[in-house]
Amino acid sequence: MHALVSSRRLALLFATAISVFATSAWACGGCFSPPGPNLVVQDAERILFVRDAAGKTTVTVEVRYSGPADNFAWVLPLPKLPKVGVGTTYVFDRLDQATAPRFVTTRQFDTEGCDFGDSSASIGCSSAEMATGGANAFPGGAFSQDIDGKNGVVVLEKNQAGPYDYQIIQGNDGAGLLKWLNDNGFDTPSTALPILQSHAAKGDVFVAFKLASGADVAEIRPVVLEMQDADPCVPLRLTSIAAADELAVIVYTLGPGRAVPKNHLAVTPNPLRLRWDGGVENYVQVVAAAIDEAAGRAFVPEFAGPASSVQVRETASNFGSDTTVLYGKTVTRADFLQVGEDVPTGAQFNDNGQRSVWQAGALFDKKHFSTAGLKDLKTAAALASWLEAGGFAVVAETAAMFEDATGLATANGRGADVLAFWVEVRAGAVDFDTLKNGNATFDPAKLAADLEVGIVEPIFVVADALADAKLTLSRLHMRISADEMDRDPIFAFNATLPDVNVEWGA
Repeated sequence: MHALVSSRRLALLFATAISVFATSAWACGGCFSPPGPNLVVQDAERILFVRDAAGKTTVTVEVRYSGPADNFAWVLPLPKLPKVGVGTTYVFDRLDQATAPRFVTTRQFDTEGCDFGDSSASIGCSSAEMATGGANAFPGGAFSQDIDGKNGVVVLEKNQAGPYDYQIIQGNDGAGLLKWLNDNGFDTPSTALPILQSHAAKGDVFVAFKLASGADVAEIRPVVLEMQDADPCVPLRLTSIAAADELAVIVYTLGPGRAVPKNHLAVTPNPLRLRWDGGVENYVQVVAAAIDEAAGRAFVPEFAGPASSVQVRETASNFGSDTTVLYGKTVTRADFLQVGEDVPTGAQFNDNGQRSVWQAGALFDKKHFSTAGLKDLKTAAALASWLEAGGFAVVAETAAMFEDATGLATANGRGADVLAFWVEVRAGAVDFDTLKNGNATFDPAKLAADLEVGIVEPIFVVADALADAKLTLSRLHMRISADEMDRDPIFAFNATLPDVNVEWGA
């Protein structure tokens, strides 16, 4: 289900920005893009909160955007200066595969005493494909010059993380913040003024993101923020200014118990409303109906259990479908074929080189995310050989890094199919004898550093938390409209509540 957000004066994407509550809350955030005719797709968000034993909260939020690169602009209000980094959608994909609702149907066929056996269709959440726009080069990327104190706004930090340029600002009133945002390419409507003022009054800071010079929308990736002593909160108030008709929010938490919404209800969909004859394709509608009965301010708990025992489940058959209907991807038999077989363009891949979204077992295998030996490589062909020998996992973000370092896919006519090309390289499906540009040199130290910071560290934070026997993984699902976004959902942890695993059969 997709909803397009547009207006005469701007195309405004609110990325359901994350927040956490400490003494004060990380509050609502959103994307402000300049005026123009472009439509922005905003139909779903995935957010992950990890709370470690030392009280540090690491928050990963997926940014989904479709439009020109120079229109991308994102603002996050926070109670204090955060550590800003980037992550990978692979984390969310694996969590989806392990915890999304699952429905299994079994049919018996019997004709004149002949039993044709049984067939089953397992329907679970597939690996998500991030919504992105075309390859529009971004010529600028710089913020307009701002002098500390102008409009009451002070620039506290200016830096870069992954494909983003960002500034952290603080202002003493909403009007000054509103003017600074508009002066710097964040076309912020006046309706945001009261919310900006509430943050200014509390002394909150704002992290303002744009794509760096030369970065393309295909490089957009999750943002990772770290703060100390914070409880999860998903801000929605500012999001309401230009939200989709029905925004889907998937919240994951890794904490000392099952996550419970404190200022929203927790509801259970009515299973009698599910239509099994169509593969339970109406699950989202049943979820929405349950939330609507709670005045639109509720979450559906879809999973909760010991983090250390969470694994991606085996599929019951060779057919599945994304039951949450968040990303418009259907899983078919082609997604389970091995490299080298006839697989349609666009199939996803797991980190063993299989064309599958369902690699069963542990969510994250650290051996697939090691840069050992990478710094010793000298040529693009050597990198390809290293990957084929079992080097680093190939997912969307790592494929982009390998391509940026070597240009191999482009040189071999696969520039429009970078992910598939590098997965095939890792799986040994590329003929090295015909590989063009293989002798080109690259900077292995830079590539290794980029992989460590942008992939290894954010994955290992989650992998280490999943290995903690004291932590619980929770998944909560919300579908909400703009007029219902009058409060920011806050979560607490309750270690005494029972586990949840939405898996029905018929």
